[in-house]
Amino acid sequence: MHVQSMSRGSRAASTSSGQGRGWQELPLIHCQECGLQVIRIESKKIGTLGQIFYKCPNNVKLILDDPTSCPMFKSEAEYRSMLEHGLGAECEHSWPYRSQDMEWFRQDVIQLKQCVLEMKQEIRDIGKRAFVVDKSCVLVACAACFLGVILGMMCSRN
Repeated sequence: MHVQSMSRGSRAASTSSGQGRGWQELPLIHCQECGLQVIRIESKKIGTLGQIFYKCPNNVKLILDDPTSCPMFKSEAEYRSMLEHGLGAECEHSWPYRSQDMEWFRQDVIQLKQCVLEMKQEIRDIGKRAFVVDKSCVLVACAACFLGVILGMMCSRN
């Protein structure tokens, strides 16, 4: 396959998705899997010669079923449909990863909520201790004043 620049025209009118509607460049979005900008390629293979495809730059299948390769690879018709129906129309390969990501996200939210509750309790406990310390200081100051008054009265009698 050959990467074609978006600034040049193409023979997309000869592809099935471009027939009868006139050729129109499709925008290059960011891959929903990797976040990289999707690239537009024109096939040089015999069975698909001249057809346009859109893929993630990380879609490099050197080995069959390579787990490190991004699954984003769409024909022009699939890509157009994805754009027309919103970016929520995701590749079928992404669902197991998305559901696992959502489960991890849900677990993280639960842990964060637990941390917030623990911090709130610590703040309450610190506030209670500070209140006890403040009351103790007032009590000690009153006792010292009372003791000072008594000592002053005893000294004045002598």
